[in-house]
Amino acid sequence: MAISVQRLAKRRKVDINSFQIRVTGHKGLTLPAHFASYELELSRGVHPDIEIAQLLLKDAKKICTIGNSVSGTFELTLES
Repeated sequence: MAISVQRLAKRRKVDINSFQIRVTGHKGLTLPAHFASYELELSRGVHPDIEIAQLLLKDAKKICTIGNSVSGTFELTLES
């Protein structure tokens, strides 16, 4: 996801700041053992404009190879 955010910013010629992505996985209740859902939180400082930051996060999810290969649901948020 981090690489996807960086690629989108570069492609769109948007300057971004250093950032972190916090990932929390939630284990499924049935067998076999698996992650049923994930929370991804992008650090707020990635861009001063909150709308641009949210758009980068949303669009990065669409092109993320790993995110698109993993089963489960994803909740995307921008750090408060």
